Amino acid sequence: MPTPERRNAFLVSPFSKGGFRRINSNKEIPISPPFPKGEKLKEGVRLAAVLGHPVAHSLSPAIFRAFAERAGVPLTYTAIDVRPENLEATLDAISEPPWVGVNITLPHKEAVMRLCHRLDASARLAGAVNVIAVRNGRRIGYNTDMEGFLAPLRKRRISLRGASALVLGAGGAARAVCAALVKEGVSVVYIVNRTLERAKQLAVLHNHKDGGVR
Repeated sequence: MPTPERRNAFLVSPFSKGGFRRINSNKEIPISPPFPKGEKLKEGVRLAAVLGHPVAHSLSPAIFRAFAERAGVPLTYTAIDVRPENLEATLDAISEPPWVGVNITLPHKEAVMRLCHRLDASARLAGAVNVIAVRNGRRIGYNTDMEGFLAPLRKRRISLRGASALVLGAGGAARAVCAALVKEGVSVVYIVNRTLERAKQLAVLHNHKDGGVR
C-alpha cells in the first residue's frame, strides 16, 4: 500500500484488477486490502465487510466466511475499523464492484442512514441500518435486526401481542427491537438506558397507538 505524504492522504480499496482508488479526505483513513499484501484479488471474488468502531472483536468475518464457503460463494470478508468522521469516505470507496455490500455495527447504524441512496422499508421502520447492499453504484440500506429478533420467537410460537417488554439500551439494535415489538402488538415497552435523553428519543420514534413505549 502506498505511503501517504500528507494527512489528506487517501483511502485504499481493492479492485478486481488489483488497483487502488484515491479518495479525498481531510484525514488519513487506514484501511488495508482484505487479503495479504502484494496478492491480487482473484477474478470473480466478491468483497464485503463489517464497518464499526471499534470492530476488531467482531465475529462477522469468521461467520460470513464460513457461510460463503459452505454455500460455494467466492467471497472475501473483512472487518474495517471506521471512525465516524471517515464513514462517508469509506462508503464511497466500497460502492462499486467487486464490493457487494457491508454490515454496519456500532456506532454507525443511525448515522449511515443519510448516506444511503435508498432505504428499505425495514430500515425506515427501525430507524437504523445494519446492512448495505451495493447495486449499480448505489447503496441500499436494510435492517435485519428486526427479523433476527422475531424469528426465534415465531419458531417457538411465542406471541407478543398484549405483552409488556423491557429493552436494555437505546442504540441501533434497540431501535430495531422496539420497532419489532410495537409491530407485533405489545402493550408497552420499557426502555432502560445509561442516558435518559437517548431513551426518550427512542420512545418518541417508536411510540404507536397500538403499543406504548416508555
